[in-house]
Amino acid sequence: MKGHSKEATPGKQESLRKIAGKLGGIISNQKWMRPIFVDAMAGDGVASQGFMSSPQILQGIANRFGFDFRAIEKDEERFKSLVDVVGEDSALHGMCQDSLKLIDLESYRGGLIYFDPNGSEINAELDAMVDQASRLDCGDILINVTATGLKRTNLYRTAQLRHGFNKRFWYVRRPIGKWQWVMMLGTSTDKIDPIPAIGFVQAWTDEGKDILAKCDHTNRELQELQSISETPDFPAFC
Repeated sequence: MKGHSKEATPGKQESLRKIAGKLGGIISNQKWMRPIFVDAMAGDGVASQGFMSSPQILQGIANRFGFDFRAIEKDEERFKSLVDVVGEDSALHGMCQDSLKLIDLESYRGGLIYFDPNGSEINAELDAMVDQASRLDCGDILINVTATGLKRTNLYRTAQLRHGFNKRFWYVRRPIGKWQWVMMLGTSTDKIDPIPAIGFVQAWTDEGKDILAKCDHTNRELQELQSISETPDFPAFC
């Protein structure tokens, strides 16, 4: 189990199940692909509050569609528990970026890498995560982060994460709770349908832009941007 607030865990796991399940169905129709699902920061794999853990969810979806699956955990004690949950062949012990190297992502085409980092992991590992994730050809990136936590660090914002992974299209799930737990999906297609039940929308729509603006900026920054946009243009002189 990873450190998430009680209010966020049920919404996070339900969102992961629906988003990853939808992607699995789309990818499975591309017969030329050799897909893999990766939980890059899996934790101990133990169910929490009666909800399946992220490695349990992703492994179940991968098995349903016949995809490969790997789960990564750097903490030794949590890794031992993870092995009991997903099996020795599917579990990798080590830092995220190092373990991604061991998977040989270049041999796959298509799939999903799921990142669910805490703040320190983002600050320390972002560049390496981006570099390794880019090796999965036609792969999608799903990130679950606290936008409020990122804004408080003043190091990264959700906008920097999206820019770093350099995906053509982004989708976003409406944030949950006071910590603004938000999910962002980066992909190469704009053909993924919204999931209204969980507030999952295309980032380029008005609703998506509004969600991302509130995740990318503090309330004060939004007020300053609003005041700038409302400032009338000076008349041109002849």
